[in-house]
Amino acid sequence: MVIVLTVYPSNRLEDLAQLLIAVLDQTQGPVLAAQQIIVESKGMQHWLQMQLAASRGIAMNLRFPMPARFIWETVREMLGAEQVPSESPFSEAIMTWRIDRLLANPVFFQAEHTDQVNQYWGAETPQPDRLKRYQLAAKLASVFEQYVLYRPDWIEAWDAGGTIKETLVDGIGLESLDPKVEAWQRHLWQCLVADTDCDHPVQLQKKALQSLATHFRRLPEHIFLFGINTLPESSLYFFKRLAQYRHVHLFHLNPCVEFWGDLQSDKALARQMREAQWDAWIAPEDEQLRNPLLANLGQQGKEFFNSVQDTDHFEISAFDLVPPSDKSEAGTELLKHLQRDILTLRNAVEDASGGSPAEPIVDDSMAVVSCHNSLREIQALHDYLLHQFNQDNSLKPQDIVVMCPEIEDYAPYIEAVFRSATENQKPDAPPRLPCSIADRIVMNEEPLISAFLDVLQLPDSRFEVSKILDFLRVPALQEKFGFAAAELETLEWWLQQACIHWGLDGTHKSHLSGVPESNQVFTWRWGLERLLLGFAHGDHETIFSAKLLLPHVEGQNGVLLGRILHLLDQLQYHTGELTQTRTVAQWQRYLMDLKWTLFSPTEEEFAANMLIEDVISRLAETCTAAHYDDPIEFAVIRHYLQNHFSQPDSGNHFMTGQVTFCSMVPMRSIPFKIIAILGLNDGQFPRQNKPISFDLMAALPRRRGDRSRRADDRYLFLETLISARSRLYLSFQGRHVRNNEERQPSLVLKELLHYLDMGYGWTEQDIRQQPLHPYSEAVFSGTSPGFDRHWLRLHQPLRERQNSIRLDPMDVPREPLDLEVLVSFLNDPLKAFAQTRLGLFLTESDQAIDDAEPFAMNTLTEYQIRERLIDHALAQTDTGQVLQRYLLSGELPDSPLSARRLETLEGQAQDLASAILNMGQPQRTRLETSFAGLTVFGEIHWLPELRRVILFRPADRKPKDEIRLWLQHLLASIVLGADLTTVGYYGKESLTAIQVSPCAETDLSPEQTLQQIVQLWLQHGMSEPVALHGKLGQVLIAQHRNRKTYELPEPGQIQALIRENEWVKSVPDTLEGDRYYNWFFGAEQTPSYTHFDWVLAIYYPMYQHLQKPVNIDQINREPSA
Repeated sequence: MVIVLTVYPSNRLEDLAQLLIAVLDQTQGPVLAAQQIIVESKGMQHWLQMQLAASRGIAMNLRFPMPARFIWETVREMLGAEQVPSESPFSEAIMTWRIDRLLANPVFFQAEHTDQVNQYWGAETPQPDRLKRYQLAAKLASVFEQYVLYRPDWIEAWDAGGTIKETLVDGIGLESLDPKVEAWQRHLWQCLVADTDCDHPVQLQKKALQSLATHFRRLPEHIFLFGINTLPESSLYFFKRLAQYRHVHLFHLNPCVEFWGDLQSDKALARQMREAQWDAWIAPEDEQLRNPLLANLGQQGKEFFNSVQDTDHFEISAFDLVPPSDKSEAGTELLKHLQRDILTLRNAVEDASGGSPAEPIVDDSMAVVSCHNSLREIQALHDYLLHQFNQDNSLKPQDIVVMCPEIEDYAPYIEAVFRSATENQKPDAPPRLPCSIADRIVMNEEPLISAFLDVLQLPDSRFEVSKILDFLRVPALQEKFGFAAAELETLEWWLQQACIHWGLDGTHKSHLSGVPESNQVFTWRWGLERLLLGFAHGDHETIFSAKLLLPHVEGQNGVLLGRILHLLDQLQYHTGELTQTRTVAQWQRYLMDLKWTLFSPTEEEFAANMLIEDVISRLAETCTAAHYDDPIEFAVIRHYLQNHFSQPDSGNHFMTGQVTFCSMVPMRSIPFKIIAILGLNDGQFPRQNKPISFDLMAALPRRRGDRSRRADDRYLFLETLISARSRLYLSFQGRHVRNNEERQPSLVLKELLHYLDMGYGWTEQDIRQQPLHPYSEAVFSGTSPGFDRHWLRLHQPLRERQNSIRLDPMDVPREPLDLEVLVSFLNDPLKAFAQTRLGLFLTESDQAIDDAEPFAMNTLTEYQIRERLIDHALAQTDTGQVLQRYLLSGELPDSPLSARRLETLEGQAQDLASAILNMGQPQRTRLETSFAGLTVFGEIHWLPELRRVILFRPADRKPKDEIRLWLQHLLASIVLGADLTTVGYYGKESLTAIQVSPCAETDLSPEQTLQQIVQLWLQHGMSEPVALHGKLGQVLIAQHRNRKTYELPEPGQIQALIRENEWVKSVPDTLEGDRYYNWFFGAEQTPSYTHFDWVLAIYYPMYQHLQKPVNIDQINREPSA
């Protein structure tokens, strides 16, 4: 019998594609019949379609089935649809529900050894966990599907009533086989077979092959397999039998032109040495020809190569054997030599004389980069690619692919550094290359799907305020309930003011907390009722029916409040509905209704919406095919949907014309000009196998053709080495981000580096170590500097940075100048300059909305309460309403201790107010003065009888308080006369007072002093960054102050202090945590001390007139000077 199996090996996938196109052109079938090309991945299908379209001008009427799908369709074609359904009842999806149904039947557990299954999900407990039962069923279905593919002899033995023992050659591995585990699995399989009228795949394939002689005309004349590097032995046998009647074409990527089926890895050789198998290890000289990279990385491909070699076939080779020196581009010698070594089975290490290469080759064709974390890997790669575009005008983004073990680990950083295809490059922004990210988990890529899954978490949700706000940011939900994106900021502010944190209402709160009777404080109902009643009541805070009504909702905003109430009602309703148990048909109807009740998908969300509907429909179809009619608990439905939406989407965003980022997927080694692999870290790549405890394949010796995650990754790395056409970029995290400790790369990368070291003269210095930070000076030095000028600015020399910001003096303001502007300026000149002239705000952003209720009263809240209580006490009004307002506000912990703390704060406020009132009732007075075309105004508390200005703050005194005290004293002295005194009262538990003495006749007048400060503000403070601060002035003066007499140093002493570098030490020490100082001068830089005259002009006279703090009673007893 003629076997027509033609094998086309090549080391270049482009050549295989051209061969395929030529064969397709010669084997045209019926016009309307689709040509079938069997591939193993969607990525390979997409690339091959593009190759066909580029060659033919169009790629149409083609089908690209996976091997398993093609075999099933072929069996169905030969045996007929009556015997073979479109979907196998032994597929993993359908078998999961069939096994779940069998495990739910008590009859199953009457068989021997089935009691072991109980330990997985507790079938005999009063309330068995049905979710665990379903999860067990899913694992068993996966295991059985592997048995069908890789161990058909086991299936046949079980069908015949036998055991696995009968299939073991010479009983090898029998000691690892647990007969009890096999017993219950055999029984379960036999129950599955008896449960359906359809034969299982092993039986059907056998029948199909038996009928091949009579039914082969139903098959296409030519069958094409492209880019496949591994197949189960049973599948390869199936194609071998087809080749007896139809022409089977196998196009596969073969890394080596020589016979390499007997290559042994270093690990295998070491094992042979250990076992003293010298005859196998010490081979003749011509059999020792081996390339260590091919030997160590190519084990999986070698098995497939041997399986093909054991099959009768014709071979048409298409290897590219042109020497590197004849065709290499400049700077690509090393990569070409490495690929040729693998192709010709050459060992550069053995060829190197004396253990080192005669002519080391280190060029730009290969880059090995060490970084500290994933973000730095992406940033370093982006700079590298920009340099490649500078050097190669023909390079296009679609010529580049970047792979990593898990794309989800890098996706956020990719989106931050690169740009999507829909983004435009901003003219004033650093260059950002366009990219697409393939293989993303669907729920992480589509907000609608993520939101839909979040809705399924409602029965277990605490209804945190941040979670509901996340819902409101989903466009489909906004569309459904009429929310505008611009309204969310208003809504978030309402929720913060209403102190809503978590829980629907008191009942829901009790259910979650386990406290029988929980109040409604901090819940949605409590907060929204206060907003709603406040909307109806008026425009100010009111206490009504033991509730503090909030007046924040006004006019048309009432519609917005109604929408959030409607949304909460819907979510509360579905929280109850989701806990029900339903049949699959009922679940299908309900889930569809749930989606349409909460979401109205936009045009951009159309694909995500269709995917949700498809998964729900597929659930119903799968259960129908499995004859599963039992009611299903919600936990099982939720797990099913989460599992489906947690799978990578391999069909989208691959090779879309931009830089392609993707996961490392087996049999997707497509040639690109530049190939980059990130995340080659020890323990993360190659990825480890994680067998299930009851997987009998994992317990017994492996066979040729068995898949292994680790072997897949090692061969994928080898295919990547031979698929890069111009540049190969390999990156790993070689330093710890916290302590810079050295970390090892992946074993496959270490093997490659060892080969480069011994064969081509590479050293550790050839590994490019990236600094920890993108703004490090090392990033912008050397032959490949970074491109982001924003990072560049952060490491420029100090003098350049200072000189780069020099603005013209500010014009005299036309509007009156508030004295508080000068207070803020003198307290922090850098902050005032940055915010006023540069529009630069480095202060912390507004506090994010908090899901946790307060459990302690924070310092800021206590200060605000004291301040409010003092205002009421000074006005001699009742403070009880203030206390009640805070108790009902939700700003304090829901605890009896809050009331006791309020009493303490009230006592402190009364002490300060009493001290002030003992001197008289202060009058709030506005003062103004004008000079040089500028009016300065401020408000003071004035005691005319004592001619005393008073300031008070219920907190410890800070430099800013002293500055405010001084400036108010100057303004009051100008307007009210120089004979007054100014006193500041400060403290919480204990009160102290500090007094400003009247200006002496020998001093500058108050008006001259204030004018001098205003001039410094206008001419210098608002035109350049000045390294001063209120706290720093206090430190400098205090260093040489005579503490007994409280006398200040002479001006000359301050100048000496600066010249002796005490200033240089004090500046960074005092301003270490100041954002503005660090922004202008850098954490490691020291500003010049050209502004020491400011100390003399501002802080020296201020502290000259500030008297030593004393007890408050002492100030009150002393008459005004």
